[in-house]
Amino acid sequence: MFNKILVPLDGSELSERALAPALALAQKPGGIVTLLRVPLARSTLAARLEGFDSYVKDWAQKQHTEERLRAETYLEALKATHTGAGYNLETCVANGEVLDSILELGKRHDVIVMSTHGYSGLTKLMMGSVTERVLAAAECPVLVIRSTKPIQRILVPLDGSALSETAIAPALEAAVGFKAAVALFRAVDEVTGFGRRIQLTGLEETDIATRLRDRFMNEAENYLNALVIPPEAALQVSREAVVSDTPGLRILDYAPRHEIDLIVMATHGRTGLAKWIYGSVTEKVLRNSQSSILVIRPPRHRLH
Repeated sequence: MFNKILVPLDGSELSERALAPALALAQKPGGIVTLLRVPLARSTLAARLEGFDSYVKDWAQKQHTEERLRAETYLEALKATHTGAGYNLETCVANGEVLDSILELGKRHDVIVMSTHGYSGLTKLMMGSVTERVLAAAECPVLVIRSTKPIQRILVPLDGSALSETAIAPALEAAVGFKAAVALFRAVDEVTGFGRRIQLTGLEETDIATRLRDRFMNEAENYLNALVIPPEAALQVSREAVVSDTPGLRILDYAPRHEIDLIVMATHGRTGLAKWIYGSVTEKVLRNSQSSILVIRPPRHRLH
């Protein structure tokens, strides 16, 4: 599944946080990691120098050539440092705009691994950053790394839908690569607000709510227990259902209390994050979680 892994880098130590997780995922026969660096595009330089004479434009071309050489040297140094058994390491210096280059190369890879900037996760990145735009537009899964801490515990929130379950297999594969434990998680809606008609039955509203909640909890636990985990994976897998009036906040509460390092979630809707960014459970998790996030984009025939 994660055989070909793309790691975009900007030359900073922060971007290099993505290297260790990417290499861990690639530790398998045929695993390939591509280190990508995109120098400042010539078109961008030209636009900034519109109206200048040919001497200045020649200088800009020279700057671009030198930057490309620096990018090649940087990537080759990283390759020499991180080359190891169990995976192949490749380098790529792309021409063009950064976002376009990442998305185009991502089409030929199984996952993009990137690091965020800032301890607040994606909160600051939501305003026009490359990472946010890659999340919204990439055709493959995107793993967003937020910490140098090794990934030891993985959370998979599920809502009972087949679409949400598309996150399970990638989460299990990631767990094998990271040697991590997996928690399958389902938040059950709190049952409240029946109104006066319920009282005509002779039962208190709280009694009805309790019975329904218990029923929903039982159904959620049965659902989680029925999920089949391949025995050959030899993984530590736990299952937990909880009651919550706000599933997104419940995930955000659960993750730090259980020291979750990675949350794996599937997108919903044909436009991926475009609909998802505003007001959804996943939006809350993306904006507020301090855990790393693996966003799974299901096959196109599942996006309806």
